[in-house]
Amino acid sequence: MFSEFGFVIAVTLALSIGANNAGIAMGPVYGAAIRSRWASLAFIAVFYLLGALVLGHRGVATVGRDLFTVPLSTHPYGFLLIAPTAALALMVVATLLRVPVSTTHA
Repeated sequence: MFSEFGFVIAVTLALSIGANNAGIAMGPVYGAAIRSRWASLAFIAVFYLLGALVLGHRGVATVGRDLFTVPLSTHPYGFLLIAPTAALALMVVATLLRVPVSTTHA
């Protein structure tokens, strides 16, 4: 049960952060009518994917080795879901209230 819940939280959090960052990246270009919405989204998709493929492994290594050092054997799995669930709840509430929130601080 926890693994399915963890998967849903991780995917939803990733989509929320991605949408937030994509909006920040395309907002000025689309708002100034330099590119169409679809052209802006295409640029974002190409370069985000390129960045993930080229440098994504370094971020995963940093989080997995240097930042997140809680051994799974000493803590229950539910404990590991508290922070991502709280971050997702903050982002959902802020979105519903139309309050801009930085996903870095969520």
